[in-house]
Amino acid sequence: MTAKLSTSPARPKHVITGSAALEPGVERYVVKGGGSGVFEIEAGDTLEIALLEGDQAVEIVAFGKGGKSDLTAIGLTSKAKPVGIQQILEGDREDAARVRFGLFRRGFDIGKITAARLFGNDAPAGEAISAIAARNITVVLGAPQQSMLVWKQSPPSDVLVFIKRARPLPAGKLRLPEPLAEPRLDLTINIASAIQFDVFEGEYIQIIDVAGRQCSDFIAFNKRALDKGRALGLDATTTRTMTGLPVACDRIRRISRVKTNSSRSRRK
Repeated sequence: MTAKLSTSPARPKHVITGSAALEPGVERYVVKGGGSGVFEIEAGDTLEIALLEGDQAVEIVAFGKGGKSDLTAIGLTSKAKPVGIQQILEGDREDAARVRFGLFRRGFDIGKITAARLFGNDAPAGEAISAIAARNITVVLGAPQQSMLVWKQSPPSDVLVFIKRARPLPAGKLRLPEPLAEPRLDLTINIASAIQFDVFEGEYIQIIDVAGRQCSDFIAFNKRALDKGRALGLDATTTRTMTGLPVACDRIRRISRVKTNSSRSRRK
């Protein structure tokens, strides 16, 4: 099977209310401007990369068998170094940490392979590239951020990634995103249920909405206080105030003033 690569502007799509947004077997991802992403591509899968706002170069590398560069699997060739992706991975963004760990757990070294550069800094919005994979590869995409002069108005922009699977997973099975680090616990909360677990100082909690459209409640207690019979949990109103919701914040201020005025009247 040979790889097929085509470039075209994004095609319009007829949307029907109440229907699924994506066709069966199609996955949609967003690589943030200045960010990166890692994706598993299987033989026969179609990889489509599209620019949301344009004026954004995209750097791509592909790892094949044994961690060797295999851009030819998607019809690309290049001898350039993945400078843009390497600069992104040196940062402290969450997506960079996710990609770094993804490469680490697979034993891949991005410094030993080559990268191809797609689009250009003057590419129009909606321009897209589509390729059919000839064999299994691991792809890393980067949307490099270039130094910008104030009067240039050329910040990095998001990149859409569509993967149409040649062999979709069975109903009920979904591909989860890369973990931020090697998990100590990997738990699944069933529908209409709850679980409890201990988290130690310095650990991170990663919560994933597996199938989408599922809200969840998260409550944390101070373990030392709980052991003493004091249930000191997160205050939902305070948490919302910290995220900047004006209504919650206004309520807090009003309550604070009432309490202050009451205390003064008692002292008088």
